[in-house]
Amino acid sequence: MPGTALPKTPLDWVDRHGSRKPVSPRGAYYKHPRLSPDGGSLAVTMLGANNDLWVYEMARDMWTKPTDEDGGEFITVTVWTHNGARK
Repeated sequence: MPGTALPKTPLDWVDRHGSRKPVSPRGAYYKHPRLSPDGGSLAVTMLGANNDLWVYEMARDMWTKPTDEDGGEFITVTVWTHNGARK
């Protein structure tokens, strides 16, 4: 059955006053965003050739990939520990 692809979209941080700050320089397919308990990091699955887990650190304005493994055909769902030390 034919379908349409989802559009690649930017990921923005929106504060309580409605001010937006882009946190991704380019659009991607994002799934399962999870904010860390301290509110300083965002973990998200980026869909593409591989379904990889990426973490955005807000204070450093930087994306990191915490593992060397690719998600492959599986979609990673992020769960933070209670203190936010581990994903």
